[in-house]
Amino acid sequence: NAQEGKYQIKVNGTGQGEYQLHIGQIINNKDIWTTTSGFINPGEEIIHEINFNVSSPLENPLFDQTGREYIKSARNKLIDLKNKTNQENINQTVKRTMLTQLNQIIRLLDSNKDEDPIVSLYRLRYQINLWQSTRKLDENNSHYFINKIQEIIEDLEDAYVIIETNKGASYNSQRLIQEIKLAQKSFGKIEDKLQKLYKKGIVKPDYGALYLLVQKKLNKALNPSASNPEIYINLLGVKFLSQEILSLK
Repeated sequence: NAQEGKYQIKVNGTGQGEYQLHIGQIINNKDIWTTTSGFINPGEEIIHEINFNVSSPLENPLFDQTGREYIKSARNKLIDLKNKTNQENINQTVKRTMLTQLNQIIRLLDSNKDEDPIVSLYRLRYQINLWQSTRKLDENNSHYFINKIQEIIEDLEDAYVIIETNKGASYNSQRLIQEIKLAQKSFGKIEDKLQKLYKKGIVKPDYGALYLLVQKKLNKALNPSASNPEIYINLLGVKFLSQEILSLK
């Protein structure tokens, strides 16, 4: 029965290295979990602020006025993913390509690029699915990499909305309307595609999860209270995830 409002979580360093903070919002009809990560030194104290709304809980309750905390968390997760990739016994070409792309994404983040890292991560997601379909990457590693990449994308999308809003970035309204129509059209194609696969007896949990992810992003873009940066970045997600689904066989 936690009360609504802002909370502080203090992380105290007992050693030097990375920490992961898992935040659970436990409410009547569902639980929402978020993970953030960072680096800490012995004796150091890091404070995270949480915004807890009982009636309308945020998917990511971390209070971040600049977006930089989300970017820091995403960067830490990228380094983790890079280390994991390096340690795994996988196809050497796949490993080299992944490490090259992850290094490039980290450089983009360090150059204060807001949209380019997100696009690169969606393209890497797509590539991983191709590697799995051609048996260059096993299913377990593929699922692990894709889930981690999506976590990082969500952090960076949250950061994008905050940063673009703070900048007062302008968006062409007519262009956004056109993009919404294209996204709705793509969603219709996805439903047709999955129905055809179902009729062939091809039913996989991955496909359903991907469908729900596209649906979620489209609903966010169509939310009447969504800001232009929110609409834009979610439509971008619909675009790349739709391409991923439509390439399924």
